[in-house]
Amino acid sequence: PDLTFRWRTGGVLTSALLVSAGIGTGRWWLASVAGVVLAILVIMPRLPRRDIALVPVVVVIGLSALAFLFIRAQHDPGINQGNPSTFSALLSVISRDQYNVAGLFPRQAPVWLQLVNVLEYADWQVALGLAPGVTPTFSRTALSLTYIVLGVVGASVHRRTDARSWRGLALLGLCGSLGVVAYLNLRAGPSIGHGILPEGTSHEPRERDYFFMFAFWTWGLWAGIGAAHAAARIVRLQPRISIAIGLVVAALPAALNWRAVHRDAGWEATLPGIFAEELLRDAPDSAVLVVAGDNDTYPLWFRQQVLERNRDVVVVTYPLLGADWYRAELHRRWGLGTPPPHAWRGISLELDALRTSARVRGRPLVVASTVDRAVRDRLGDRWLMRGLVYVAVEEGGPLGESIDVARGGGESTGQLPAVDFRYAERWGDALASLVDSPLRESTDPTNRLMLASLRCRSLPLRARTDTAAVRLLDSTCNYR
Repeated sequence: PDLTFRWRTGGVLTSALLVSAGIGTGRWWLASVAGVVLAILVIMPRLPRRDIALVPVVVVIGLSALAFLFIRAQHDPGINQGNPSTFSALLSVISRDQYNVAGLFPRQAPVWLQLVNVLEYADWQVALGLAPGVTPTFSRTALSLTYIVLGVVGASVHRRTDARSWRGLALLGLCGSLGVVAYLNLRAGPSIGHGILPEGTSHEPRERDYFFMFAFWTWGLWAGIGAAHAAARIVRLQPRISIAIGLVVAALPAALNWRAVHRDAGWEATLPGIFAEELLRDAPDSAVLVVAGDNDTYPLWFRQQVLERNRDVVVVTYPLLGADWYRAELHRRWGLGTPPPHAWRGISLELDALRTSARVRGRPLVVASTVDRAVRDRLGDRWLMRGLVYVAVEEGGPLGESIDVARGGGESTGQLPAVDFRYAERWGDALASLVDSPLRESTDPTNRLMLASLRCRSLPLRARTDTAAVRLLDSTCNYR
C-alpha cells in the first residue's frame, strides 16, 4: 500500500481543524494563525484558478450562519440569546462564554462511565420503539447487538473495498464517539450512575445522545454494508437485491424507533403548552415570574412571543442570572436587577437585587413551584401558594388560610407558605382528568416532571386530610 504522507493535504486538514477549534473555544489567535496557514496552503500555485475563486464564496457561505445572529440582534427581538449585537458579543456567543465549559481534566465522571453512557445511547438508536424506557430489554438489546455485528462486518468489507473512503468514515466515527467523549467531558447522564457516583453528584440536565450523531450515522452505514454483504454471501442473492436489503437494514431503526420518537397530536404533544398556560394563569398581572430552567422557559417564551399572550408578565430564568448579557437585558427592558456594567456578585446578591427592583417597579414577585425552596427563601420569607406558583406577600398583607403540614412528618425550617384555598378550589379540579392520564414510556423525563408539577393545583386540597398528599406537596411542589 501507498504509505506516502501527503504534507499539503495533511497541512490543510490540520489547519482547518485548528481554525474550528480556535473559533469554538474563543482562542482567536489560534484561529487567525491557522486561518493564514490554511489560506496559504489553499492558494498555492498548483490550485486551479477556478478553485481559488470559489474559496471566498465557500468562506462567506460558512460564515453566514454566524452573521445571521449579528444581523438579527440589530432588530432587538424579544428572545435575543447572548444579544450578539456587537462583534465582541458575537464572539462571546460563539465561544459560549456564558457557560462553564469543562476542560479535558479533571473528568466530570469516571471515563469508564462516560463510555458506558455512550453505549447506552447507542442502544437507544436501533430499536427504542420496542421498549421506549431507559431500561434495556432482551428484544431491544438483541437487535442492538445484531447491528454491532453487522457494523463490524460492514467496516471490514468497506476497508477491503475502498480503503480511502473507509479511512474518512472511520475518522468521522472516531471523532464522533471517543473524540466527543474526550472533548466535551460530559457529566453522567440523568439515567446513569445512580448508586455508583456519590450522592448529590451533578448529572447532565438532559440526555445528550444527540452529541454522538455522527458516530451513530457511521455505524448505520457500516451496518447496511454488512447486511448487504451477508445477503450476498449467505443467501447468495443478486447484487441489486443484496444492496436493497442493506438499505432496508440501515433504515430499519427509523421504523423500530417510530413509536418512541414520533410526536403526534395527542395530549402529550400539548403538555408543554398547557404547563405554560397554567403558570401564566396563576401569576398575577404584570408579575415577575421566576422559573427554574429550560423546561419552564421555552414553553413560556413560545406562548408570549409567538402566541402574543400575557406579555405583561416578565419571565426570569434564574440560572441565567450569571450571564452578563442576561442581567443587562433584564435591566434595559424591564428595569429589573442592577444596572450594567457590574461584575458577577453571586446568585444571592442578584436575587436580592431582583426582589428589590420588582418591589420598586410595583410588580408582584412570583416563583414557579419548580424552583427550589432555597431560591424562593432568598427572594422572600412570606409566600402564598396560588396554583402552580408562590406569590410574595408584603409585610402586613393577607395570607389566607394556612395549611397544616406538620402531619406530613419531619420538621420544617422557616415559615411555611400559606395556601389560597379559594383559588385552589376554583382551579384544583380543572386538570384532574389530565394529571391522571397515563404517559407513554420514554427516556425523556420532561413530560413526567411537567405532569407532576401540574398536580400542584390539587395537592393543597388533598393535603388537608391526606398525609401522603402532604409529602407529595413537599417533594413535587418544593413546598418546604
